[in-house]
Amino acid sequence: MVVGCQHMELLKAKGLKSTQARRDILALFNERHTLLRAEDIFAKVKKKGTDLATVYRTLETFEEQGIIRKVDVRSGSDVYELAGHHHHHIVCTKCNIVEGFNDCNAEDISSMLLKNSKNFNVIQDHSFEFFGVCKSCAKR
Repeated sequence: MVVGCQHMELLKAKGLKSTQARRDILALFNERHTLLRAEDIFAKVKKKGTDLATVYRTLETFEEQGIIRKVDVRSGSDVYELAGHHHHHIVCTKCNIVEGFNDCNAEDISSMLLKNSKNFNVIQDHSFEFFGVCKSCAKR
């Protein structure tokens, strides 16, 4: 896995040392553009000598630095995706397939929530996932 200059620059901009494990893990997120579990990442990077503890530490560091974000898809284990690309998910409750979507009208929803809130005047971030049954599972 080769990480482009912009990815090394991202690590540098976040004040992170550009280790082989960090570059490999970041490359996985960039090439897959999908949700990844620590176990999925470990399966890909262990051949290069990266252990599971390093994967977990790297994910924690990347999350703290805003490089990735944790997504709750009710799968029983944490899943992560690259931060910065605003989108949401539809998750099948039977087979766990996940599909992303972009349109959520967050500004309209945020305005309505703040207008009706007794305790909040600022919304800093949000997470928005739908859960249902995919077409394949519905046919079974």
